[in-house]
Amino acid sequence: MIIDVRDKDEYENGHIEDSVNISLNDIMNGVLPDCEKDENIILCCISGGRSSRAKNTLESAGFTNVENGGGICDLKAKGFKMC
Repeated sequence: MIIDVRDKDEYENGHIEDSVNISLNDIMNGVLPDCEKDENIILCCISGGRSSRAKNTLESAGFTNVENGGGICDLKAKGFKMC
């Protein structure tokens, strides 16, 4: 699962294909991904700062397989497709 933690407007202007948008603000307010706590989650934002904060929050909530993927350009460089 790829979660883009940018704001809705940022997400709608371009995002990783098949990613889900849950903003950092939402995550900080208790909105959690709808998946198993051990599912692989890759977080991204524009530069990696917000996804780092989201990673810490999700790990505190019991998620065990969370990765900070950095910025969307970083994921694009790794072969993920944009839409």
